[in-house]
Amino acid sequence: YLKMDSIFLNKLRDFGKSNSPITLDVKRYEFKDEMFESFYISIKKSENLNIFRKKINKLNKFDIKKNYSPHISLAYGNHPVDKKKELVSELPEFCKTIEISQIALVEVDEEI
Repeated sequence: YLKMDSIFLNKLRDFGKSNSPITLDVKRYEFKDEMFESFYISIKKSENLNIFRKKINKLNKFDIKKNYSPHISLAYGNHPVDKKKELVSELPEFCKTIEISQIALVEVDEEI
């Protein structure tokens, strides 16, 4: 969201309080040579996740048809691929599902 006013923030707060937790199906650790998808845990697209996404869209419209890549970012930045590969080999395996019960709105400053 490029513009977030108090009306939207209040809707988001109420949304967070009124929704039940959802379960995400975890795929694997992944990385790309991109600033905001540098190192992450990829998440499978599921019906639960699509329903959740549609509910958020009702709060403040965005291009719902735009392709999206659900993931949990672990690191931002331009890190060498060999370091990412090394890190993946050292990380523990994780559960195949994650339950989320809270959402957070985070502002990303490209200068940091």
